[in-house]
Amino acid sequence: MSDLFVTDLNYLAILVAGISNMVLGFLWYGPIFGKAWMALRGISAEDTNPNPLIYVVSFLLSLLMALVLATFIHHVDASIQAMSLVLGLLVALLVWVGFVGPATFQNNMYSGISKKLYTIDYGYVLVALLIQGAIIGVWR
Repeated sequence: MSDLFVTDLNYLAILVAGISNMVLGFLWYGPIFGKAWMALRGISAEDTNPNPLIYVVSFLLSLLMALVLATFIHHVDASIQAMSLVLGLLVALLVWVGFVGPATFQNNMYSGISKKLYTIDYGYVLVALLIQGAIIGVWR
């Protein structure tokens, strides 16, 4: 059980990976897909004035995502001794393909969310995980 919690992770890399998630979110839901996302959600720019606490919680969740991903990458590295960009990307992709993608797609099938909205929302999560995996995989 003591192997589950890793104490020798690069916490600076985890912090940068968490910040990268916030930067990506700003770009993804702003200039890249913001207009399409709002149209698919049926909201206007005036409707998107969230409480600042949402950003704090989002950042904490981004850090949690990076921490768990770093832990997964660390454990895979311990078994194959191949910490690198490729390993970080592979673990991130497997996390998305194995957990995020199927769970969210299944939920969206029942809720009737459009495929375009699903692609924007969970494409973001895929790209965020890949960026975090790259940062953590490279930055030992």
